[in-house]
Order: sequence, then C-alpha cells, then structure tokens
Amino acid sequence: MKRLLIATSLAFASTLAVAAPPSEQSIEELLTLSHSEQLLQTALGQVEQSMQAAFEAGIDAQNLSAEEKQQAIEFFGTLQPKLQAIIAEFLTWDQMKRDYIKLFHDTFTQEEIDGLIAFYKTPAGKALVDKMPLVVQNISTILQARLAPMAGRIATVVSEASAEFNARESHVVE
Repeated sequence: MKRLLIATSLAFASTLAVAAPPSEQSIEELLTLSHSEQLLQTALGQVEQSMQAAFEAGIDAQNLSAEEKQQAIEFFGTLQPKLQAIIAEFLTWDQMKRDYIKLFHDTFTQEEIDGLIAFYKTPAGKALVDKMPLVVQNISTILQARLAPMAGRIATVVSEASAEFNARESHVVE
C-alpha cells in the first residue's frame, strides 16, 4: 500500500513538473529567436497595405465620377497618415510584448517553450525565421487578391443598406 502511495505521488509530481508554466526569461528568448518584433512590424505593414487595397476596391465598387473618385482618393490621402499614426501609437512592440509574453505563458508549458527554443536554434528553425516575412508577405498578397472583390461587394451592400435605412428614416420623420 505504501509503495502504491509513493508511486502515485511520484506520478502526480512528475505531471506537475512537466506542466510547469514557462519563465518570462525563456519566453523572451523565444520571442527574440523567432524575431517576433520583426514579424509584428511586417504584419502591421500588411495591415496598412490591406487598408489601402480595401479603400481602392471600395472606391471602384461605387458609381463615382472621375472627379468624385479623385476627391475620395485625396480624402483617403489625408486620412491614411492619421490611421497609420493611430496604429503606430497603439501597436508598438513595447506595448505588444507584454501581451505576447502573457499569451505564450498561458498557452505553452516550459517544456514546450524549451522545445521551441531548441528548434529555432537549428538550421531549419533559422530558415523558418528568415523566410517567414516572405511567407507572410505572400499570404497577404493572396488575401488581398481574394479580398478585393469581396470589399467591392461589401461596399455595395453597405451602400444599399445605408440608402434603405435613410429611406426608412425619412418616412418616419414625415
């Protein structure tokens, strides 16, 4: 009976040791090895490109005259730097790093973080890190190509819904 109790205790203790939460230091090492800051910057650049593509698709979906299109483009030209400044203000690495650390801490065990660190130190891990920005860029290009027609259709639906809402509202006011 005593052996069973000891064996059960050891099995339980080893389970707890395996499932230990990762240290902040090991997570920071993983974030450094995986170039997470650079990936964030690449992703933010892709967000800005996606906003531009969505805007252009939205303009193209409207029945605008050449003059109206030009006005819309000029308007977006003044709006875009403001949007970029907001993104830059709220999504800096210094602000996001704490979120990344918490996310990794809540998602991975120390053993898993150690395995990822070991992987990122291998030639295959280094190749993944080196090539990931290109993969993200290519995925973004694919998504933009797929989203452009969708953005036009969404703009049309929103425009039609807005017109319908305005028509209903004018009837209520009368």
